[in-house]
Amino acid sequence: MQGMLTGLLGNLSLLSYFAKKRETEVIVVQTLGVVSIYVVIAQLAMAEAMPLPYYMVTSVVVATGLLLNFLNYFGMLNAGIWRFWEDFITVCGLSVLPQVPHFLSHFYTPLNTYAPMPFLIFMCSSWLLWD
Repeated sequence: MQGMLTGLLGNLSLLSYFAKKRETEVIVVQTLGVVSIYVVIAQLAMAEAMPLPYYMVTSVVVATGLLLNFLNYFGMLNAGIWRFWEDFITVCGLSVLPQVPHFLSHFYTPLNTYAPMPFLIFMCSSWLLWD
């Protein structure tokens, strides 16, 4: 599950990058990646393998991400909203990045080893506020 959420976030991040550069072919590929991973996550939520609140948050982020990326691609999005989305997706990416090694080695480490996360979230939040 965590790997799929990380992949979904990676696809959204790349979609934002290429939507800003207006590279149509790559946008199509990244959009297909977002949609295909979201379909699998929806199936997991229907099977009750993913808690409903997490699924709802994931759905909102995916829908918002797709909408904002396509509005930006077609030049119909306010620059301030786009900057906020870029900052949001950057903070999410930086928040997930330290967890990837934990997910890869979860058989060897205890599940409560998220000690660097509060510090990282604080640093990313302060970066957004100072920007």
